[in-house]
Amino acid sequence: MLQNIRDNSKGIISKILVSLIAFTFVIWGAEALFDFSSDASAPAEVNGEEISIQELLQTSELQRRQILASNPDIDPVTLDQQAIQAAALQQLIAQKILLQYTQNNDLELSDASVDQMILQSKDFQVDGTFDRELFESLLRNFGLTPSTYRQQLKRGNLIGQVQQAVSGSAFTIESNANLVAQLDGQTRNIAVLTLPLAIELLKVTMEEQEISDFYQANKQQFKTPEQVRVSYVTLNKSDFYDQVTVSETDLKAAYQDSIDQMLNRSEVEASHMLFVVNESQDSAQAMALAETAYQLLQQGQSFADVAKLHSQDDSTAADGGYIGLLAKGEFGEAFDSALFDLQSGTYSAPIETGFGVQIVYADAALQPSFEEQKPSLILALKQAGAESLFVAASEIMADIAFSSPDLLEVADALAVDVEQSGLFDRRGGSGVAEHDRVVSAAFSDEVLLDGNNSNVIELSSDQLVVLRVAEHNQPAEQPLEDVIVDITQQLVNQKAAAALDAKANDYLQQLQQGADVQNIATQESLNWQQFDQVTRGSTLVNSLLVQSAFRLPRPEVGHQFGLAPSYNGDISLIQLQSVADADPAAQTVEQRAALIAALARLQGQADVALLEQSLTDQAVIETF
Repeated sequence: MLQNIRDNSKGIISKILVSLIAFTFVIWGAEALFDFSSDASAPAEVNGEEISIQELLQTSELQRRQILASNPDIDPVTLDQQAIQAAALQQLIAQKILLQYTQNNDLELSDASVDQMILQSKDFQVDGTFDRELFESLLRNFGLTPSTYRQQLKRGNLIGQVQQAVSGSAFTIESNANLVAQLDGQTRNIAVLTLPLAIELLKVTMEEQEISDFYQANKQQFKTPEQVRVSYVTLNKSDFYDQVTVSETDLKAAYQDSIDQMLNRSEVEASHMLFVVNESQDSAQAMALAETAYQLLQQGQSFADVAKLHSQDDSTAADGGYIGLLAKGEFGEAFDSALFDLQSGTYSAPIETGFGVQIVYADAALQPSFEEQKPSLILALKQAGAESLFVAASEIMADIAFSSPDLLEVADALAVDVEQSGLFDRRGGSGVAEHDRVVSAAFSDEVLLDGNNSNVIELSSDQLVVLRVAEHNQPAEQPLEDVIVDITQQLVNQKAAAALDAKANDYLQQLQQGADVQNIATQESLNWQQFDQVTRGSTLVNSLLVQSAFRLPRPEVGHQFGLAPSYNGDISLIQLQSVADADPAAQTVEQRAALIAALARLQGQADVALLEQSLTDQAVIETF
């Protein structure tokens, strides 16, 4: 039973999380985060219906776990809980609006139907039958009860019915599909003359007075940033390792635990030999081939050598049948029964599976000796033992930092040194100032203006810091000699860009009035480049030039001309020579069907978004 719970937990947890969290980003977007009160009253009302604080806390916890599950490298202490709760509240508001719409339109889903969904879900089944223990265990792992899960499932399906009904009614007409096919496959023939910014930069001259005038007019731009230097005390969990005594008995017990874990592993590195069953080879023939290979193994030949010669799995035979690290459930029950009953370094007899006939091998897992593993065991036990000492010290740190006028008392109590950072501004700096939480605390009113110690700041789960401001430098004007190089470069760039823009627009006007394209190229000692049959996704030229070329109107007579910027400041003159629409009749039946389905799907998504936005605009929403 425990293994079934482990095997099924990832799938159902992901589904629960995705279904409960999707609204936040689909409907509202990640920018819909705001501050709110966290008291016990209802945090919001939608058309007079309250959203309870219990709903908010549960939904925000689900979102927090989803973030951690999707980003396993994130330290939980770095998550912004207030932002998560704000996003959860927006999700609940969106849900409430849509649920009210379902009620107003008499959409219902019976409790019996919801129960059937649960009973029929493979995520809650063992050997094809619903298992209540598995069901409740999975939900319990995620902080859900059966009743709250039923409620969420019912809400999600009711809202899904509305969205599916609206999106499913969308369609596209043939003429629209033809137009999209023509435009999407359209090609254009263009010629391009690129005017380089570098030439204009060489022509620019600067007067000292210009630089001085710019400096006087823009002094606010040339100030040193507000900076602070902080004194801080750091508490590391590793500081307590030496205070933990690890006995030989402890080490041997930990070593035995590691052996037990390996024996009871839920993942195994595996290899196999496969003998396929198909139209040209029946199961009896496959079994006969497998028995031949098995006899070779029994005679002492290595599994890898036999697999290379006899396995019919082309994807693994060359590697001696090696598959990799497998978890239970990946290859079916018959395969699992054989593999997970094997001792490390042994193989099974031929077995029939859903893939044909297989011989399964559990690759030898090297268990380090006690002496080899001893250093890592010592470290692990010291880490575990240091945890309680670290927690107790963190409480002392918080208490003294709150009441003390400096950090000396904190440092003395913890037997650590008071350190000092370099100067840093609100964007952060090096060392301890690389952490956003440190920067935020250093520039907070309580620390910067009131001169207090900060609260305990968690840099990671095993490192804490308390700080206070040691030096505060207000913004100050920089003298001209300190910024003259930057000002000069800025003005040169501005002048060159303006000159190039004026030149390009002058040439464009000349071309539109009938000037000869070659004359302009001659004046600039440049050449026009020809690009034929340029598509919207072309990589022949840069994307900015493609976009500019496709913005130009179709030439009725002669050519159309335009300008295109570039990422390096150059400007290109474009001569649009001809436009060729794609022929919708050239599409295959499959392409045509895919296009119509895609257009209908896009229209459906737009219709759903329009409905949701309309309902939101009409709703009376109050947040507290």
